[in-house]
Amino acid sequence: MHDPSRECDRLLSVRSVRALLDISDRGLRRWIAAGMFPKPDRRIGRSIRWRESTIQAFIEGYEDG
Repeated sequence: MHDPSRECDRLLSVRSVRALLDISDRGLRRWIAAGMFPKPDRRIGRSIRWRESTIQAFIEGYEDG
């Protein structure tokens, strides 16, 4: 089924996610290893990407919790 809400959902790189969260590369990788951060939505070769909506949901949950 086609979901129009995902059409504009950009895929963000590690660098983009780090900039949004204002976190170091090492800090982000620690969160990922500890299971404190959402799993990537896509893997493109060795690169990982998250949907913008995934990161926004994480930020909202982090602010609420």
